[in-house]
Amino acid sequence: MGHINVLHGNIEESSVELVFHHKDAVRENNETVISEIESDGGSDVCWNKDIFWVPDHSSKNYYRTRIISYSTSFNSVWFDQEKVVSEFEDILFRLYWSSATMCIIPDIGVANMYIWKSRMYELGLMPVSKDEIPPPTTEWSRKEVDVSDSIQPIWHPPNA
Repeated sequence: MGHINVLHGNIEESSVELVFHHKDAVRENNETVISEIESDGGSDVCWNKDIFWVPDHSSKNYYRTRIISYSTSFNSVWFDQEKVVSEFEDILFRLYWSSATMCIIPDIGVANMYIWKSRMYELGLMPVSKDEIPPPTTEWSRKEVDVSDSIQPIWHPPNA
C-alpha cells in the first residue's frame, strides 16, 4: 500500500518587467524547462520536464503572460517539505517569472501552499533600456500558507 502525495502549482512568467527582452526570456524559460530540469534524487519528487506544461508562445492562447503549470504525485510516508521547496527554488532561480505557487497535499499530514513574488522590479534589478539584458529572477519573497482546512479529504469507501 502506498501513500499518495500530490504536488502542483504554476509559475507566471515575467511580462511587464521584460518589455525589451520578453522574447529572450520566453526562449530561456522554454530551454530551461525542456532540457535543464532534472532531479538530483535528493527528495521524493522526481523533478523533470514531464511534470511541466509550458504553453506554446506562438499560439497566443494567453493574455500578456504565459502560465507554466506543473503537477505530479509521489509515494512517501514522510518527506521533507523544505527539501521539496528548496529544489523548486533551484528551478525558479533559472527562470524569468513574476509569481509562483506550489501546493503540497500529503496523504498523511498538513497541506501547505507556498507563494513566491519576484522582487526584481521593486529592487531595481530589471533593465530600463533595450541595451541591458536582464538576469533570471534571483530575488523574491516567499509566504507559506496552511491550507489543510480548505482541502477536502478524498472519500474512501469502508472495507466490506
